[in-house]
Formats: sequence, structure tokens, C-alpha cells
Amino acid sequence: MRQIKSRAFILEKDAQNRDEGRLFLLSEDFGFMWLTAAGLFRPGAKLAISTEPPILVLAEILPTEDFRGGRLTTVTVEKYLEQFKNSYRNRIWFSFFVYLLKNFTGESDAQKYFPLLEEVTFSAEDWSKNHERSNLAIIYFIIKLLHGEGVLPELKDCLGCDSVFSEKESSFYPLGESGLFCSDCFRKINAELVSRGNFSFEYLSLTPLTEEIPHPERDFRVNSEVRNLISEVRKSSDLKTAYAKIFLSSKINGQLILQSRNFLLYFLASLI
Repeated sequence: MRQIKSRAFILEKDAQNRDEGRLFLLSEDFGFMWLTAAGLFRPGAKLAISTEPPILVLAEILPTEDFRGGRLTTVTVEKYLEQFKNSYRNRIWFSFFVYLLKNFTGESDAQKYFPLLEEVTFSAEDWSKNHERSNLAIIYFIIKLLHGEGVLPELKDCLGCDSVFSEKESSFYPLGESGLFCSDCFRKINAELVSRGNFSFEYLSLTPLTEEIPHPERDFRVNSEVRNLISEVRKSSDLKTAYAKIFLSSKINGQLILQSRNFLLYFLASLI
């Protein structure tokens, strides 16, 4: 098999013995790959330093026949992504992105998310300005990935009665569904669950619960501003456009961005 070159994000690094190791990466051309190499954990070795995730590299690879594995022969660092290595909070979010990529995308076409990961990780240089910027980048990543996989929740109309939501209407998000119910449909569903004694585990609250029994009208509310923000980000062609749309809007504030982020995180929890 001939040697190939590809830009790649090194996502994970595992030791197999004192010297030999294995790398999990997202290649721009071939998607997910597992590569072995010697010297990955040798103290002071150039290869050990230049493969420490998260990092963007140009990799030279001897691939297996299916291009899912192979051996790393040479690597040139393109970007060290220090903003993730130097910030524990940012590193946690990078690990979260990797988790989503591994668990929500197919191996055969994972390379289509390389530009998305590149766009979002490069934006982390601006995250230090405020938490709203990092939260919006997280929202953007989740929306684009779920949309690409066809599992982004539909927020325009009610799953129960198909009525289109008005701008001011309150709606409710039930765990395990692919969208929102209007208040009338939600009350009917919740009443049925309560009558069966199965009300405390069916839904995931958007706010921490202090009581044993949740209050549906309060704890599961998703307001129209959250729907509108998610819709705006979904329509944005790139993260820069999403930033402009959100931060130039007088109606958007940090709390709304945080609510939208949490909404998507809870939706992801319902899919796992």
C-alpha cells in the first residue's frame, strides 16, 4: 500500500507499551483512523510532542486497505491548539466534541465534519473574550452535527397537533421526542404520565429540580427566543455569520444563549 498524506486532527492518544502507542484521528480525506507509531510516549521525542492532542497536523500514513487504520510515519504540526491545552474548561469542551463525533457520526463519512471541527476549534481563540462566544460556538457545533445526521429537533410546529408555534407562545420539550409540544398537548401527555405514575423520569428538566416531583409548566419550558436563536444558528452558513446575527441582535443576551446551549445538551441526553 502506498503512503498517503492528509491533514488530520489528532483526537486521542493511547499507550500500548513503553514506546508504542495508538492515535485516533479525524482525517480531512479519510474520516476516522486509528494509527500506530513508535516513540509516541518516549520522553523528549519529537513525535511524542507533535502528536499530543488536541492538535492539527499534516500526517504521512501507511494505511490499511480500508483506510480505517495504518501506521504513522511522519507528522508536521500545522496548529498546536494551545487554547485547549491551557484551559481546562476548553479542553473539556474539546473532549465533548470528540464524544459527539465518535457517537453520532458514521465512520464512512466522518470526514465531512472536518471543516466544522476546524472552524469551531479555531474560533476558540476568541472564547476568552466572554463565555457567550464559547457557548455560541458549542451551539453551532451541536446544531450543524445533528443537522448533518438528520436528528436535529424540529422546532417550528407541535408534534401533537401540528399547529405552528407563534412568536410569543410557550412550548415544552419532552425527553425522547424529536421536537416540541404546545402547552395544551404537553398538559394532556403529562396528565396521562402522572395517571400511570410515570412522571418523574420521562422528561429532562431545563432547570435544576429542587422538588421530588417536577412542575411541567415551569421546569420544561422552552420559550420562543430559544427556538429563534437555534433557528438563526441553523440557517447560518458559517460561525462568523452566526456570531454576527446573534451578537448584533439587541434581543439576545448571555442568559438566552446559555438556555439554548442547555436545551441542546438535554436533547443530546435524550438521544443517548
